[in-house]
Amino acid sequence: MKKESDIMKEKLAVVFVIGIVFLSMCTETSEEKSAENELTVSKFVFCTEVLQNGEYTPRSNAEFLPGENIYIYFELKGVKTEESNGKYSVSVKWDYLKIYRGGNLLDEKYNVLNYNQSFDTTVSYVWMSKPLSITDPGDYEVEIKVIDNYTGKYVTARESFKIVGESLTTTPPEEKEKNIDVIYYYFLKVPSATYHLFGNVYENYVDVEITNNSSEKVRAKVEVQIMNFTSPSFQTIDIPGNNKVTVSLTPPLMPNVLDLLSEQKRTNFHIKVTYIESGEEKLVFEDTQPVTMLAKRDMVLWMQGYDFRDNIAAWVTPNDPAIDHFFSVAKKYMPGGTFAGYQEDEEGVLNQLEKIYYTLKKEYKISYVSTPNFRIYNDGKDVIQRIKFPSETLSTKTGNCIETTVLFASIFEALEMNAVIILRPGHAYVGVETQNGSGYYYFIETTMLGNEDVTFYDALDQGYANFDEDKPHLQNNEVGYRAIFINDCRAAGISPIEE
Repeated sequence: MKKESDIMKEKLAVVFVIGIVFLSMCTETSEEKSAENELTVSKFVFCTEVLQNGEYTPRSNAEFLPGENIYIYFELKGVKTEESNGKYSVSVKWDYLKIYRGGNLLDEKYNVLNYNQSFDTTVSYVWMSKPLSITDPGDYEVEIKVIDNYTGKYVTARESFKIVGESLTTTPPEEKEKNIDVIYYYFLKVPSATYHLFGNVYENYVDVEITNNSSEKVRAKVEVQIMNFTSPSFQTIDIPGNNKVTVSLTPPLMPNVLDLLSEQKRTNFHIKVTYIESGEEKLVFEDTQPVTMLAKRDMVLWMQGYDFRDNIAAWVTPNDPAIDHFFSVAKKYMPGGTFAGYQEDEEGVLNQLEKIYYTLKKEYKISYVSTPNFRIYNDGKDVIQRIKFPSETLSTKTGNCIETTVLFASIFEALEMNAVIILRPGHAYVGVETQNGSGYYYFIETTMLGNEDVTFYDALDQGYANFDEDKPHLQNNEVGYRAIFINDCRAAGISPIEE
């Protein structure tokens, strides 16, 4: 049994940044390695698309149309790596992003990204990217500041781009004295299964920054919608003269929309900003951009460089009728036909775990199906896995490591027992606290279910062996490893998906 402190239990730091940021580390060659390198921005370009490190489409002359997505891409060299136990770690902070027009500050964001990561080798540079969308023609500049947290050194860089063509702001010329600027940030992929966490666990789906450059107060109205999948959401706000406000909204999903999302579907995100004068709405800005609604069973683990692995807890569904039915099948293995959870002592808890294991093995005949593409982390790229719900694993009698792990965790949580899911590169397994608050855990390798020659105690031994191997990586908070405590996720607001 392992003490909770050994697992390095951490508070859930649920981070959600409106706007998309990519980050990756690139291995350095011996020719590039130099301890004397200064921190520098070696490349700073404006693109129409950024896929991954070194794969981007620059825009000639850095000229864009009003409302077009503009991707900033830059590479940071001279990043310090620190070695510990054969691992090389990097700690970088993207401190701010500022946008200027005609030499005047238009918009600024601070604490854009604080990133820490460990690697098997040293690294030579970091790359980052972020999209913008600006509506009014003109000459613009972007300024960034990035800090190496290990050395305290920082670097700034500033580059220019242009917005050319007719403004998307359709306000008639006589009303231009309102001088309202609009910038907005949203996600290009929409995780439908965990959409209910927007505006609760995470920030809202879209941030709209409205700047009133006139001296008079303006009443503005913002309306947003993901077409065909959400109802419109709107907010009216008064903006004092020469002030900027941020309106954050999550348009609500339409009833039963998840039933339509057995596969990913393309749609459009629509935004409209008006100001109200003499009881009439007058258009300031309107835009439509393509987005992808992810399928209901698409589990987002990493997206645009951000860690969403705690969302696995949403796939733990203790109240599903299929879990209730499981206990009606399993009760014949228990004396008195009752699973009592922590009302039993440690020996009694272990006995319940054994009966749960054998019910899945003998009654449901669950077998393990390998998923070669299963990933926990993939160098900052999107990691979106198609995962069955526990009820589907029970009905199909098959599951990969994460599917059988969330099934076990669902059963444990239904008994009000404290489950933990351990992630390692390419794999997951489950643990459960021996007694409520004891800090000790049983670990089970769930993929051994389909092997007729394997006993529950073999699966338990393998679970402990897994954890003994993973413990130092968890203690070092390495990016490919994580302990997800279901109770903590619930306290943070990550609720089960409603099938």
